[in-house]
Amino acid sequence: EEGLAYFRGFNEKKEAYFQFMEGFYEKLVSSEPTAAHWDVKDIILRKNWGLISENIDFLHQKTGIKPLSRHYGGSFWMYENVSEEDLRNIEFVLTIGLSTDYSGFLAYYKAINPGGRIFSISFDPLSYPENMADFWVKEDLREVLRFLNREL
Repeated sequence: EEGLAYFRGFNEKKEAYFQFMEGFYEKLVSSEPTAAHWDVKDIILRKNWGLISENIDFLHQKTGIKPLSRHYGGSFWMYENVSEEDLRNIEFVLTIGLSTDYSGFLAYYKAINPGGRIFSISFDPLSYPENMADFWVKEDLREVLRFLNREL
């Protein structure tokens, strides 16, 4: 019943939904990477690191890097392409602006690699379990990324 009510509501408001989505799509297409996106690109290339992104705005791709994405193929790329042995060899995961572990990746990483560290840069409070992040830098991520780009 709840699902049917949702679809009935959608049907009644579909014009507003499509107008919103058209505006959203236009913003996706016309947006340009921020200084933070460029800093991420520089750090990744210099350190030969990988990037997993849950973003759908394609701004990382506009900088010239191709992140691994949980949206790849309609399922979570990590579960299908990274072995548990690989996860045990990842020393740390750096999350940037991530306040929620929607995909369950952080919990999965910690379950496979309990000694692995999670570093989180987020001005907003973390809503995933506090004991999951080993270090939380509560600062403006643009400033932190600019600092990391200079210091790494």
